[in-house]
Amino acid sequence: MRDPDDVSAYLLSQIDDGHIRLVALLSERLREADDDSLEKYLAILGKLLGKLDQRDKKLKRIGKEMMAETAALILAELAD
Repeated sequence: MRDPDDVSAYLLSQIDDGHIRLVALLSERLREADDDSLEKYLAILGKLLGKLDQRDKKLKRIGKEMMAETAALILAELAD
């Protein structure tokens, strides 16, 4: 049986690598976006960062709140 610490370390390493790739890809894509889209992205990013700063809040709760607060905006963007 694997040591749970080893599994967690592996998963966290994979997540870290994914985050690095995500930031690089988003930075590239955002350069192609119009100002309206950039403003909306910045607003959502600000909300997410504000929630993540609240250390007493569980990540699952933050996800639920973000979905509730941004679902309409995301759906409207997808409809365009």
